[in-house]
Amino acid sequence: MRAVDLFDEGVEVPCIARELRVSEKSVYQWRRTWRTGGREALRSHQLLKAPLIVVWDRLNTHISKTMKALVAERDWLTVVLLPGYAPDLNPVEGLWAHIKRSLANLAARTLNELETLLRRRLKALQYRHGILGGFLAGTGLALDRPDRP
Repeated sequence: MRAVDLFDEGVEVPCIARELRVSEKSVYQWRRTWRTGGREALRSHQLLKAPLIVVWDRLNTHISKTMKALVAERDWLTVVLLPGYAPDLNPVEGLWAHIKRSLANLAARTLNELETLLRRRLKALQYRHGILGGFLAGTGLALDRPDRP
C-alpha cells in the first residue's frame, strides 16, 4: 500500500494527498487508522467492518487460477462474475452515462482540465447515495450476498 510506505517514510499528509490524488481528510483518516492498527487495519474490509462483494466482468485476470485462489483464501470477499458481455447488468455503465451527459457541452482546453473535472464529478457522486443506488436499480440486480460454494 503506497500510503503506508509514505507514512513509514515520514512524508507529510499534504504531499501524500497530492501524490495519491485524494483529499487530505482521507489521508488523515488513513494515518489515524494506520497508527492504531498498522497496515492490516487499512484493508478495505476492515475499514468497513463488513465483508466485501466485488462484481467483475470476465477479464482474463479476473477469472485466472491465481485470482480464484486469492479469492478462495479470503472468507470476507465474495466475487460475482457478470456474463460475458452485459453492459446492462453493470451499474458502472450507468454511472459513466450520467457523467458523460453532464459533460455534453464541455470544451476542455487540456486533458488536465478534463481530468480535474471528471474527478470532481465522481467525488460529488460518491456522496449521492440515491443516485448511486439508481445505477444499481437500473440493472435489476439485488445486493443479496450469494451463498459461498
